[in-house]
Amino acid sequence: KALPPEKLSLLMKACPTSADMDLLKTYTGPTTELAGAERFMRVVSIVPNLQPRLQLWAFKTQFEEQYEKIHEGVMCVNRALKAIETSKALKTVLQVVLAVGNYINGGTKKGAAWGFKLATLGKLKMLRNNDGKHHLLHFIADAVRSRFKDSLRFLEDLKDVEAASQKDALWLASEATKLQSGVRRVGNEVKKQHFAANDKFVPVMSEFHGKAQPNTQALVAESKKIAEATRRLCKAYGEKSSVKPGELLAKFAVFTRDFRAALSAIDKEVADKADHERRQKLLAERKEKQALEKKRRARERDRDAKKTTKRGLSPMAIRNNDIVDAVVNDLTKFSAKDMLRKFKKKRMKSSMLKSNNAPSKKADPSRLQVPMKQRC
Repeated sequence: KALPPEKLSLLMKACPTSADMDLLKTYTGPTTELAGAERFMRVVSIVPNLQPRLQLWAFKTQFEEQYEKIHEGVMCVNRALKAIETSKALKTVLQVVLAVGNYINGGTKKGAAWGFKLATLGKLKMLRNNDGKHHLLHFIADAVRSRFKDSLRFLEDLKDVEAASQKDALWLASEATKLQSGVRRVGNEVKKQHFAANDKFVPVMSEFHGKAQPNTQALVAESKKIAEATRRLCKAYGEKSSVKPGELLAKFAVFTRDFRAALSAIDKEVADKADHERRQKLLAERKEKQALEKKRRARERDRDAKKTTKRGLSPMAIRNNDIVDAVVNDLTKFSAKDMLRKFKKKRMKSSMLKSNNAPSKKADPSRLQVPMKQRC
């Protein structure tokens, strides 16, 4: 059974040294009289080249994990560098940046430039407009989207740049070389002839060496491509040859991150503007409806005011049985003099109706008064 890596590590620490092995060989007594540690060392001492075997076995158990980690990092960096080198969309975007820079610097020594340093990409956010809400990269991103929309795919082309910029390419190349050296050591140990014919170490490690050797060779070759691609890009963009892969990738990573942020800010601004216009439209429609409703109610009040009833109340008030409100409403329509004149007119009209309706009295002859002279 294969030992797990943690137990294998403990076994390597407890492995007897060559001096311990020589001392145990001098003991000729029974094994049962030895302590536990001595019995363990005497048992494992019969294995030839124990220390190298354990080291190679530990290397084999950890190889797969280390290989996958280094291989993924190397390939990620290579993909990012290749995308920067071959992306036509990126070249178009950089041409837009150069054109905008030449326009802004027109008439100065910095104008009519044939190129710019990659460090300029990280400074595009520093130049802002008068209100400070937008910077130069906002304008460039909007120009690329409106005029060179297909060039926006450079963000997809450079999708590995962000992750690749966080990896140490030099460390990856060094680790790839270490893996290759470890596999080569396994091959050298397998070729030795002092192993017994029934020793399982030889066939197991031979099979491992046969699979690991071509993989590590390819990995080292891929790691060398990182340095070669970095030199080509530094030459193409006018950077110093001493620039490390991580530094070069970081400049493009910052640019792509800022460009995405500028596009998001533009989209948010457009969405906020559309939402504001929608709210203003709804508010205007609501005000218009309120104004129309107000006019309609005013027309109804005017129409109801013209229709008087016997009690001087509006039909609306009578229908709603709201006599008090109707009376108050009528009182507010007249001044004090008008009210007195109105009440006086009603009283006179009432008195006239009573006098006209009263029965007429006939003269009583017996009560007629005769003048004194006629009596005599």
